[in-house]
Amino acid sequence: MSESASTEHEPTADDPPQGLHEGDAALDDALRQRDDASRAAAELQTRVQALVVQLDHQRSVAANAARERDDYGMRLIDAEHRAAVIPDQSRVDELAAELAEVRQRLSDLEAELRFTHGTLSWRVTAPLRSLRTRVSGRNSG
Repeated sequence: MSESASTEHEPTADDPPQGLHEGDAALDDALRQRDDASRAAAELQTRVQALVVQLDHQRSVAANAARERDDYGMRLIDAEHRAAVIPDQSRVDELAAELAEVRQRLSDLEAELRFTHGTLSWRVTAPLRSLRTRVSGRNSG
C-alpha cells in the first residue's frame, strides 16, 4: 500500500490534538447553555418587573378601597346621628298640632284679658288694685 492510498491521516505538527475537538464541542455546548440561561433569566426578570407593577397597582386599589370604605363608614355614622337627632315625621306632626293648640289657647287668653281690661268693673276697681299694690309694697319693704 502506498502512503497516498492510505485513508488514515498521520498527525502533523499543524493538526490540533484529538482531545481539542472534543473540548471545543463541550465549550460550545456550555456557551449555548449559558446563552439559554441568560435568556431565561432576562425573561424571568421581565416577568418579575410585570408582577411588581401589578402588585403596586393592587396595593393602590386596596388603599383606594380602604379610603372609600372609611368614607362610607363616616357617612353611615353621620346618617345614623342625623336619624337619632331628627324625630320621625309622625312625632313632628304631633308636636306641630300641639303647638297650634297652644298658640290658639294663648290667642284666646289674650282676647279674654283684653275683654276683661275693657270692662266697666275693671276700670272701676283700678284705684283699689293700685292701693293694694302700694300697701303691699310698704309691708314687704
